[in-house]
Amino acid sequence: MRKRSIKQKAFAVALAAVFAISPGFTTVTANAASETMEEVSEATGAVTGSRISIKDSVAQGQITEQWTFNYNNDSLKPDAKKKETVHYRYWDWVNGKYTKVDDPDDTYEETYNFKVTYPEYTYVSKWNDEKGKNEYFLAEGKETYYDTWTPELSIMIFDSGDRTKPDGGWMNKDKAGKYVISSGYKDIRYSDPKNNSNPKYEFNINSDDLNPGKKDVVGYILDYPAFKAASLMAEAADEKAFYQAYVNYENEVVDWYKNGSKGDRPEEPYRDDYTQNMDKVSEADYYITTNVVNIEVAMAASISTAVKTTSVDLSLHASGATGYEIYRKAGKKYIKIATVSSAKYTDKGLTSNTTYSYKVRPYYVNRHTGKTSYGKYTTTEVTTTGSALRLKATVTSKNKVKLTWKKVAGATKYQIYKVDTGSMPTIVENTGNWNDDSNSFSASKLIKTLKKSKKSYTDKDVLSNRSYSYMVRAVLPKNGKKNRYIDDWAGVNIEFGSLQNVKIVKDASGNKTVKWDSVYGASGYIVEKRVTHYKVDKASYNGYDLKYNASTGNIYYVDEDDNETINVYKVIGDKVYELRSDGTPYEYVTFKKSGNVLYEYYSEEDAVGSPEYVISGTDICYANEDGSVHYTEDYKEWEQYKKLGKSTTSIKLPATKTTDKNNNIITETEYRIKAYKGSTYGEPYEVETEVTCGVVTKVTATKAANGIKVTWSKVKGASYYLVYRVPTDIFIKNNDISAYDNNYGSQVYEYVGAKTPVKVDVAAWNKTVDDSIAAYKKALDADEKAYKAAEEAWEKAGDYSKPYPEYEDYFKTNRYEYLNRDDKLEENKEYYYQNYSYTRGVYTDADATAGIIDYCGDIYSGRISRSRVYYDNNGKELKTPVFQYTAYPVVEAEDVSKSEIKSGVSYTYYVVAYMGTHKTMADYKDKNSKYDDSYYTEYNEYVSAYNMSVTGPQLPVKYFYGTGKNSYSYRDGVKYATKAKVVKESNFKDVYGSTVGCKTVGTATFTETKAAGKPTLKSVKASKGKVTIKIKKKVKNASYYKIYRSTKKKGAYTSVGVTTSASKLSFTDKSAKKGKKYYYKVVSVVKNEAGGEVESKASSIKSVKAK
Repeated sequence: MRKRSIKQKAFAVALAAVFAISPGFTTVTANAASETMEEVSEATGAVTGSRISIKDSVAQGQITEQWTFNYNNDSLKPDAKKKETVHYRYWDWVNGKYTKVDDPDDTYEETYNFKVTYPEYTYVSKWNDEKGKNEYFLAEGKETYYDTWTPELSIMIFDSGDRTKPDGGWMNKDKAGKYVISSGYKDIRYSDPKNNSNPKYEFNINSDDLNPGKKDVVGYILDYPAFKAASLMAEAADEKAFYQAYVNYENEVVDWYKNGSKGDRPEEPYRDDYTQNMDKVSEADYYITTNVVNIEVAMAASISTAVKTTSVDLSLHASGATGYEIYRKAGKKYIKIATVSSAKYTDKGLTSNTTYSYKVRPYYVNRHTGKTSYGKYTTTEVTTTGSALRLKATVTSKNKVKLTWKKVAGATKYQIYKVDTGSMPTIVENTGNWNDDSNSFSASKLIKTLKKSKKSYTDKDVLSNRSYSYMVRAVLPKNGKKNRYIDDWAGVNIEFGSLQNVKIVKDASGNKTVKWDSVYGASGYIVEKRVTHYKVDKASYNGYDLKYNASTGNIYYVDEDDNETINVYKVIGDKVYELRSDGTPYEYVTFKKSGNVLYEYYSEEDAVGSPEYVISGTDICYANEDGSVHYTEDYKEWEQYKKLGKSTTSIKLPATKTTDKNNNIITETEYRIKAYKGSTYGEPYEVETEVTCGVVTKVTATKAANGIKVTWSKVKGASYYLVYRVPTDIFIKNNDISAYDNNYGSQVYEYVGAKTPVKVDVAAWNKTVDDSIAAYKKALDADEKAYKAAEEAWEKAGDYSKPYPEYEDYFKTNRYEYLNRDDKLEENKEYYYQNYSYTRGVYTDADATAGIIDYCGDIYSGRISRSRVYYDNNGKELKTPVFQYTAYPVVEAEDVSKSEIKSGVSYTYYVVAYMGTHKTMADYKDKNSKYDDSYYTEYNEYVSAYNMSVTGPQLPVKYFYGTGKNSYSYRDGVKYATKAKVVKESNFKDVYGSTVGCKTVGTATFTETKAAGKPTLKSVKASKGKVTIKIKKKVKNASYYKIYRSTKKKGAYTSVGVTTSASKLSFTDKSAKKGKKYYYKVVSVVKNEAGGEVESKASSIKSVKAK
């Protein structure tokens, strides 16, 4: 019969491989030729075909948040199937039986049975009388493998054209060097539509889950029966080759012993050396794939602005964006003015009271491929500011309302609007937006129009016990047909009652300054503070207070209903026993007494636990952890804190740190303020303060060799610090604390000692393993020979009264001192050493000065673990447990991860200091443990660290604790593993507060890109409607040139555009206004790793008057 290739036969046994061979073993001669997999595999079956397809059923544009797909699997027809419909059932308590229900997704999974019959091999022996020795032979039989299969569609998402690094789903490389699926972005169980009345052939893909760019969506189904059949046949071929070799080995050993063990002992074959057939079998060859659907993940940027007189701050946000391209409108066209790899851009040197239009699109640099993709444009329009009204309304002593404001440059007049309590207090919706023509102040009344020179107005038409709102509108010249306004509003109350227009300013320590408008008719103001009163927390039993009789030692309670005294416990010496109903004590001890404190007692360990009760006179009270009496809250009441006169309309309320009766730290304080008029009080206004711990004075960030170095000023009393990173954005100082509020972003973890990854020399590594294996065999042979010599000497001596040589006395070779084949690396893979020692995320005062490194680059994380060891190698219990470190710092290249920071992207750093108390040894102590305290501090304050001095093809060691000369003791870290002391948040207790901001923050970019040379500005010439700027010659390494313009030589310059390339040596500015003098300068631009601009020094400045 013609032998088919393995691939042909693999598909031939696709879903129900049936082998026409009967079970049982037959003997094959030892010298039979080793057969390949093709020679032993013989199978029949049906070939699997499939036309599974997927399609995007929702057509959406480039800016897509979600795609909905459906798939058709009607054509998946596994052979030899046995349908097993999956139901769910629940217990029906009413009817006392199980009731079947459909599964939650209204689908039915289909399970198919299949079997594979394959050859099985072993070896047998038979005594040969003629040769006088045992002979070994290869034995062959048949085995049948039974299994079930539920087809599963794995949806994978790749960058377009790639099939190795999925963006959605996970893959790894197998021994055959092919990429196979670990899990899909979506894994969908197959359901036969003929048996499913309500199938859901639908799944969604969310763009937030993916990196931007063009994507291929592909569905995979593993033809598991075919793959399993191929695997079993391949394994059978490898087993045959192995057992053939083992038969040869056993026969050689028989001959070696027969010849007096002369020469080296034959080398025993190792099963793992016989995998050549199995190594070629890959799941990748048995995937049924769908059609490919192309999608594009891209989003528009959201834009927020901070507008000033001559500049506009743009804050830009798009999920996953590397950076942004920014354009500003000049005439009818948009001109690119910048490309930034941060989330902010400030457009300087603008004209006040002027409208500017911008469009922005995000871009994305794929960290794996380096390709750049773009999102959609977003536009926005803003107007630079002129002046603000800053309207104030006050009630005069004559019950009139006086309005005051600041003059607005360019205003033609002012309009005064009023709303009283009989009208809806509606105001203009878009105050401050000069281009908004809407006016929803419909319920108001225009009471006065004033000339542009006015800046105050007094309203005499007011009544007591009423409230009023006022709006002042500065009317500006029209912008074409659009009206332009600046609005502001204020209100007053001419009635006694609650505080109005309350403003609260919180400083960095948590103190709050409260300001309010003077309350009409008030005699003054009362400030109160809330005080908590406590009572002893008495212990109870069955709802009654426990009591103590010192003369009898009884702990009891009085049942008031029956007027009966019930004894519960009895104190005898330092032991407390629970009492039976007849008053006799049980045998076991419930508590241990020390002084007046009763502690929990664990009789099995003879260990004292936490304090439970305290004897206080005749009372039994609950205990705090330190053994003191516990108090519980009784009631709260308001006490007068201060009394203010009627002219005082502000107060600073302190945030205070106190301790309660149980020594717990209290950082919150409650206050309330109320107006009074004789014996009448207005409704109180409540304010709560909470202690905060100031600000971090200074944070700096600078580029280091392998990342960004962050340092900060120490904070007095700080226990520890956390560092946070955010993409650089527009940050506005909080004037209340004179600092930037904490922007928590991502916590920074330092990869201590991080360095450029070192590639493992696989050949050298494996040679060292082979050498160690050879050394082990040599040592075993030496043991064997020594034992044989002892046997021969014993027999030769003929003194049978002496003991026969014991085997274990001569075989001293410790296998743990040698490496084995499991330590070898796969030759078709790349490996790297772990490239950092350990990670940490909590820092100290020493780190504030020395700095930490936020690493940028590839990260390889090996396996380093630590366990607690209680016994030595001889099984003897250690007096004090020790730590055993285990390290294997070799990582497959496929398992690389990327640092959180990206080259070329700008980041800003914040630091938060926390105040607390460092734990003592007693805080770590487990009172039930018979071991000392050192374990607990080590457990909480130390981590396993990779020894960064390890270089070259070092090998993993076997970690065992022991005291013998042949045992390995690495409890304190030897070779790969060390012990590093770190600070953790868990090392602290009573953490009561933190800093609330940073006076200065650190901003830096890690980049290897260097600026190009300074360009030379050749000429600036004006012609009708434009200015032409020319550059003298091309600058080496420049990507293009950026042109800046200002109306003052030493003023702020704004970008008016960029050239298309470094070869383009001229630029035309069409936004210059006739008759105005402008100053120009040019910079060379180079793109960094993230596509951001790196500018050179500016050229000399040239001026021109526009025509």
